[in-house]
Amino acid sequence: MENQTFFSSPPLSKDVRLPVQLQRAMAAEAEAAREARAKVIAAEGEQKASRALKEAAEVIQESPSALQVKKNTINLFYIFNRERVVSKFYI
Repeated sequence: MENQTFFSSPPLSKDVRLPVQLQRAMAAEAEAAREARAKVIAAEGEQKASRALKEAAEVIQESPSALQVKKNTINLFYIFNRERVVSKFYI
């Protein structure tokens, strides 16, 4: 029987030059995809922050003393870090 090869070597690759216009179109498409993903990530972050604020508002509504704890925490932060912290509380 003849010696048969079950695996053949892959075809040799060739360098392909894309037209400049096609390169620009592909780059623009990739950039648009990156920007779209960045917008989705930012929107997800805003949604999480919104949920956290809602939960905080509910806690403060249920227990007004929670607002005093928040104020004390900010004051401690200011004391330890010597930074000016400006915060607005709407009641």
